[in-house]
Parts: sequence; structure tokens; C-alpha cells
Amino acid sequence: MTRKRRTISEIIERQVRQWQQEPPAPDSRTTPRGQQPVVTISSAYGALGADIGRMVAGQLGFDLFDRELVDRVAESARVRQQIVASLDERQQDLISEYIAGQFSSDTFTSSDYLRHLCRVTLTIGHHGRAVLIGRGSQFILEPERTLRVRTVAPLQTRVSRISATQDLSLKEARAEVLQRDAERQAFCRLHFNRDVLDPLAYDLVINTAHSGLEQAALMVRHAFETRFGPVRAGRR
Repeated sequence: MTRKRRTISEIIERQVRQWQQEPPAPDSRTTPRGQQPVVTISSAYGALGADIGRMVAGQLGFDLFDRELVDRVAESARVRQQIVASLDERQQDLISEYIAGQFSSDTFTSSDYLRHLCRVTLTIGHHGRAVLIGRGSQFILEPERTLRVRTVAPLQTRVSRISATQDLSLKEARAEVLQRDAERQAFCRLHFNRDVLDPLAYDLVINTAHSGLEQAALMVRHAFETRFGPVRAGRR
């Protein structure tokens, strides 16, 4: 097993222990499928979504699940089972019923990867107090219990950022931004039959060309607490 995979396993083991030490949320039996409030952040490439997500998680005291972590968990049977086992049997059954219903419709594609991704994402939603970055989480989780955020910025702004942070020429950076944007759009179209650019898929859209990281994170926090109430002291 590689160092990276060991690191992922250690992160998940710590996360599961943390979940197991906490009492269930008081309204866990009445919310849809038991989901607790969470934040999802979808981002145009170079629009700083991951950076804002990390800051929001820190401000709210929430757990952060970035794109790579969720992807690795969905692909690893052993680590995925650790996540799913953090729920009781009834909650696992509810998630299985939901996934079965979704895959019988035209909304989702039928693939093992997507089933695993949905199971992992919905499990995180059951525990709540989380910020999820990318991987179509805005299309998987319960809209009524999710603040769905999209970060955007003009193409040239994003190209300049990627050029500076990755030491690429402007031409190379432009090609990279356009390719990553296309890949993210194709991912959501293929797996969820949804357009990642659809503004109606989000509760809050932030143009990071006009907002600093701290300001953007505060906007997300304010929107979350306005909708779901003040966040109680928690895991961190």
C-alpha cells in the first residue's frame, strides 16, 4: 500500500472514531434519510472553491472532505466499508433504498463507481457537520439539508491564477483551465445527467474575482447559519 493510501486510511479511521464518539443529532429521525446540514462547494477551475471550502470548514468547525479524499474512499472497498460501518443498520438501509430508487430513474447513471460515491457521500451527509468539495455532491445530497455553493470567476482571472500558482505560461494555463472545466462538466453530465453550470442547482454563487477568500468564506458561513441556525460547538 502506498504512503498516500495509508494516509487516506488514517484520515478515515480518525474520522470514524470521531463520529462514534458523538451522540446522534436530536433531529436525526425526522430529517429526510437522517441527513444533517452540510455544505457542498462546486467550483470552476481556478475559482478557489477548495480554498474557500477549507476556510469555511475551519470557521464552522466542520470536517472537510475534498475531491481527492471522497474519490479515494469511493474507489477503496476497505476504506469505504469503514465509512459505511459508522452508521447503524437502519441508516444503512435507508441509504440503500435511496440509491436503489435513484438508479432506477433517469437521473443517475448505473455504475459501480457512482453507487459507491453516492453511498460514501450520503453517509457523510447522515453525520453532518461537513464541507464537501466537488464530485457532484450537490446532486447527491438532500437539497433541503444542504447549502449548495458554486464559485466562479472570469476565464482570464482563473487563467492568471493558474499561471501564477502552477508556473505555467498564460497559453498553457488557459488550456489547463478549459480542459479541467470540460472534465468537471462531463463528469456531472455523465453520472448525474445534470449541468454543473445550471445556477438553479445552487443556493449561493460567489464570483471570486470580486471577493477575497475570507469574505467569500464569511458569505458561506452567514448563508449556512441563516438557513440552518447557529452552529453549536463541535468536533474541533
